Amino acid sequence: MRDEVVSELFGLMGKRLEASGGVTGFFGLFPDVDVRLAITQESVDELGQFTRHRKDGDLPIFAPGQAAKLGPERRFVPGQGQAQIEAYEREVRQSLEALVPPERRDQPVPPHPKAGKGSCGLLRKSFVPPEDIRVLRSYRRLREDHIERAADSVRHMQKALDLMNIKLHTVVSQLHGVSGMRIVDAILAGERNSFKLTALCDEQILKTKSAAVETSLHGNWKTEHLFALGEARKAWQFYQDRIAACDREIDLQLQKMGGDKPEPPPREDKVKPIRHNAPQIDDLDVKLRRLTDGIDATRIPGFTDRTVLQLVAEIGLEMSRWATAGHFTSWLGLAPGLHQSGRKKKTRRGKKKTQAGQIFRLMAQSVGQSKFPALGGFYRRIRARRGASVAIVATARKLAVLYWHLMRFGTAYVEQGLAAYEEAYRQTQLKRLQNQASRLGFTLTPQPA
Repeated sequence: MRDEVVSELFGLMGKRLEASGGVTGFFGLFPDVDVRLAITQESVDELGQFTRHRKDGDLPIFAPGQAAKLGPERRFVPGQGQAQIEAYEREVRQSLEALVPPERRDQPVPPHPKAGKGSCGLLRKSFVPPEDIRVLRSYRRLREDHIERAADSVRHMQKALDLMNIKLHTVVSQLHGVSGMRIVDAILAGERNSFKLTALCDEQILKTKSAAVETSLHGNWKTEHLFALGEARKAWQFYQDRIAACDREIDLQLQKMGGDKPEPPPREDKVKPIRHNAPQIDDLDVKLRRLTDGIDATRIPGFTDRTVLQLVAEIGLEMSRWATAGHFTSWLGLAPGLHQSGRKKKTRRGKKKTQAGQIFRLMAQSVGQSKFPALGGFYRRIRARRGASVAIVATARKLAVLYWHLMRFGTAYVEQGLAAYEEAYRQTQLKRLQNQASRLGFTLTPQPA
């Protein structure tokens, strides 16, 4: 078992361990430090797999059950899953520096330029947020999981209505909205009159499509499908209650994290509305700006209090962990990567999609549908040339760069507007054409309007 840990250490650097008693090498743990290590059989501690087999003073380990000493205050933490998380947290509680290896181990780690001959290269460590951020992240991810399960329940309600040939969900935009739930509850209570069911809709729906709603409410009302509709309705309500419970825990965690920070200044504009699955947290905007020392990330297009909460829970507040915006976008999986030699495109394993990167992708889709922000024009220009998938990643990368600069240096985002963006793009195109014409010996002459 100990040999496996030593082998894993060297496997991260593309080296194979071929030694019986032990091996010595140089490991650059940090950009400016090279630490000489003697990794022997005695430097790997092996403890029991279960919690009761471990003492408080023991070196934390996990299934398969090892940890390697990298010096008096550093530990290499191999493994995966909950066992690795437990080991990392116990190392931190002992004031030791735990080094968690990255998930991708298919590429050798390049050696540091300051390392001498015989160096095995750098042992990189993964990003692990602080304890309070990890707690917030757990609540946030559980909340998102409940939202997905609630969406499944909505689809089950739609299926039950389809089997009864009731097409309400094709007329009303959201079956789980106020009007849709009123009608579903009335159907489950025994109401079958289509006109009485239509009267339960919101006033705006009655003005625009009351006739379509009434027509869609004629069905066969079979008992087995009504039962399925009721079960899906109960499941949806159950997950709504669980989402509310998560919101309460998130609220308490936000108060705990921002308890000793000063109150942020009042807003100069209105809070952006959250259309779907808004957290039921009082003064969420104020609590988030207290955490970020008054920085308002919702000024960036596509950002709302919900997306800011998601990013804080996934990334944390210390943007200095990434040296540049390029490092940040690369970690998110949003950095551009074109592997091509001449006309031959080389295949390469894609970058891992992080949850934080997915949040930026969803915001990019929202920005692409906007009419006025400049980023919306950028999205549509890339989509027309390269397709929607490329445009989403390119726009998400721009959003990530803006977010990094805002949270790292407080650089505020100033919206230039769609018209200003299109004019700047037109001037860039015109300058490029003029330079190309000049190289070919021609002169561009504008035509009269």
